[in-house]
Parts: sequence; structure tokens; C-alpha cells
Amino acid sequence: IDPKDAVHHRQPHMFALFGWGDPADHTTDIVGDWDKAEAITNAAMAEALSVLNADELDTFVELANAAYAASA
Repeated sequence: IDPKDAVHHRQPHMFALFGWGDPADHTTDIVGDWDKAEAITNAAMAEALSVLNADELDTFVELANAAYAASA
């Protein structure tokens, strides 16, 4: 997925910040590609995290949420 298309799809309010003009003028539709990429990413992450036991997974989720909160 082209970065310009990805920004427009997920954060159109940021489109002009990157110098790409008015988001209303951007017409590329990537919904199908985005959904496919999300599914592939989710499957890969599920496989990677499958080695964790329940306690380790809980800790991972807690730390991921804390990192997200710190960056918001």
C-alpha cells in the first residue's frame, strides 16, 4: 500500500500536512487492500504471540497499552 494512500485511508486530516493537497481530491480506494493487509498482519502477530503463556500475554498487552498511552 502506497504511504499516501494509507495516510488518506486512516488519517485524512493529516493528508495536507505531508504536502499532498486537499484530501477530498484523492480518490484512490484501498479498502480491499487495507483489509487484506490487516488480516495478514493479524495472522502473523497471532503466530508470533502464540509462544506466550496466558500470564506473559497479559503482561505483553499491559505493556503495549502503556506504550500506546505514553505516545498519545
